[in-house]
Amino acid sequence: MMKTIDTFGKKEQMFEDMLHDYDEAKLWLESLGIRIELGRFQSYKKSIAQSLKRGKFNSPDVNDSDALWAIAELHDLLEISKYLGDIDQNLIQKTLNWLRKGPPLLSGEPNDGGGIHGRNFTFELYASSRFLRAGLDVSYQSDADLNISLSNTLLHVECKRAVTENNLEGLIQKAIEQIDRSCGESQTDRGLIVLSLSKLFWQVQAALNQGNVANESELQSLLRPVSEEIARELRARYANKSDNVLGVIFHYKMPFYRRENGFPAFINRFSFVSFSDPGTGNQVISDELSSHLINSVYKSG
Repeated sequence: MMKTIDTFGKKEQMFEDMLHDYDEAKLWLESLGIRIELGRFQSYKKSIAQSLKRGKFNSPDVNDSDALWAIAELHDLLEISKYLGDIDQNLIQKTLNWLRKGPPLLSGEPNDGGGIHGRNFTFELYASSRFLRAGLDVSYQSDADLNISLSNTLLHVECKRAVTENNLEGLIQKAIEQIDRSCGESQTDRGLIVLSLSKLFWQVQAALNQGNVANESELQSLLRPVSEEIARELRARYANKSDNVLGVIFHYKMPFYRRENGFPAFINRFSFVSFSDPGTGNQVISDELSSHLINSVYKSG
């Protein structure tokens, strides 16, 4: 039976608090010798502050997505700062260094080459922060992007970020091969793929050219069947590729202005598609992982 997480919550935050949290994150990174004042996150802070000053969020431009994505991407940094502070910084220092890299706007990001590494590594760190928020035991003890210890099993987690639809299948196949190699020395180890689809959703949103104002419940209703179809496709194509792979977590953000008040918001989905057959040891691990993720969804307010 296919298991997916289709649960969401709300985290309300004042812009002033968000900007304050950015300053705290900046100080944390500076204590590690990482300066981000010339990087993309600093530009996000400036964009948000300028939008506030101009009253832009009270009367949003339906075609202005830059401020929305500034908020959505700044959220990644704030989650990373909040949850990775207790991780041994020496283990993630090189990855943290990539936070300052990459063009500020998604529209300026290439589809390959060094220009995509900043957001790719940011996604790895964001995935770690999400697992830590779920109360999972995150570590860095193999060649995988990160590890999770769960049900007396070591999980090798491979994070992939799709930048075009054309590279999606290759990314997933590569992750499966990486997991099989990591599990080669232990019959009890397993793996998990975490897949970012945010840029693909951004591309679709831009291509539709229907603006960025939406009713929250209507948008959720529209995206739910899309998520269900993604889950069906992932299971149909990859569930039988390797017994080592528990499944795929797919993630996407979809920022928008609330129609009722113009306030910026974004849907932030982190959904687990289990490949585990009923009655197997893999299902036990998958069920525990699913429970951790569901129980750590932000509550309303």
